[in-house]
Amino acid sequence: MGGLRPLLQAPKPEWRRWAREVRAGLPDRSGAITAHLRAFLRSHGARRVLAYRALAGEPDLAALADEFELLTPAPAFARSPT
Repeated sequence: MGGLRPLLQAPKPEWRRWAREVRAGLPDRSGAITAHLRAFLRSHGARRVLAYRALAGEPDLAALADEFELLTPAPAFARSPT
């Protein structure tokens, strides 16, 4: 997974390339993280949650938008009309 780690003195682009390869090989845990977070938020009576826009390889919490108001720096989680 991700090949050999670059030498410490390797240029930054080489480190980034290696890190992207490693990240691409990791399983997506968004569903499990969202499920646990949803249960935690419910147990605390939360209605609004400060969230973030997930970048590639980060856990995506957008699925929480169906039950909670997600507050972000940008309107990333706009609710669709039903």
